[in-house]
Formats: sequence, C-alpha cells, structure tokens
Amino acid sequence: MLSTLHLWGEISLEVAQKLNYTLEGAETQIAQVGDMTLLVSELNRTGQDGLEVHVLSKHLEKLTSLLALEEKPYGAVQEARVRAGIPDALEDDFLGDLPQECGLEAAVSYKKGCYIGQEIMARLEARGNTRHRLVRLELMGVEGQNLPSHLELEQGGKKVGRTGLSVGNVVLARLRKELEHGATLEIGVSSATVHDVSSTLRAS
Repeated sequence: MLSTLHLWGEISLEVAQKLNYTLEGAETQIAQVGDMTLLVSELNRTGQDGLEVHVLSKHLEKLTSLLALEEKPYGAVQEARVRAGIPDALEDDFLGDLPQECGLEAAVSYKKGCYIGQEIMARLEARGNTRHRLVRLELMGVEGQNLPSHLELEQGGKKVGRTGLSVGNVVLARLRKELEHGATLEIGVSSATVHDVSSTLRAS
C-alpha cells in the first residue's frame, strides 16, 4: 500500500533538496533514501506549486522522521487552509455548488467528455458567466468572537452567499461577485470584511 505526502511552501523546497529532486522536472522522478524507493513529482493541490512524495505505507513513519516532518492535527490543517484561502468542498459544504464559483475550478475537466454536467461546464468555459466567487471574510475589530460556519449570508434582505468552515475570526465564503474586496457584511451582531482570495486551486 502506498502513502502520499503533499508538501508546499518552504518545506517543499527543503525536502526537494534532501531528495535531490530537480524542480520543474517534466516527469515523476525516483528517489532512493536508504532502503526506501520514492516517487516524487510536482503538483498543485493548494493554489501553489507543491511536492508530491509517494512511499510504501510501511515506510511512512521512517520517512517523515528522516525528513524531520512534523504531523499536524487535523484542526490545525483546516485552520491553515482556510486562512490561506484554500477551499474544501466537503468541509466548506460546497458540494452541489458550481466549482467555478467556490475556488474549485481545477477539479473540472474541459477536455474529458461524457459526464453529468458537461454541457453546463462547457457553457461556463465559453461565456465565463458565473455569479459567485470564493472570498475570505474576516471579523472587524472584535476579539474573542467567531464567525459562524455554513451560514446563509444576506445583505438588505437579499441572499448574497454562504459561509464555509469557520476558524474563529476567519471563514471562506461563496459570495455574489458584486460584493467586492473591502465590502462589509453584517453577520448577526458582528461585521465582516470581504477579502479577495488569490491562492485558489488552479490546474497544474
């Protein structure tokens, strides 16, 4: 059985150097670390170039120790991805939404044929006519309060979007495009500012 490590940011550069991996390589490369054979390639899973390392599951703990990698708890990973503007269809409850409207366009193939929703995807590619986009909402000047997860957002009585998973004072949201960066939304008794997300997933 294989296990996969996905690394991005500075740690991916450090690991690439330890594995003698040539960045911007055209194909998957094989790396040998002691008695472990690894498959290494570049892949964008988070909105930025990352390193994908495949290893036999029985060697995973040994490899992470040799590479000085620290496993983070699931909650910490979720907080990091929300603050970085990386959507998760399941955790953010974007299932059933158009992927182009919630930062998941990389999950769509415009070349593969014969799948449910293909016609809609083709029209969106041709016209680019989406009404929502992925944004990050941040509480304004409030200490100790949390933004709600999975909440319908309204402005002036009109539904304008829905929040994803909240990590305290920050939450990703699928929001109407007319609400631009810097706009203010009233959420319960609090106010939140709209921030553009530039690190959404893109095709690799």
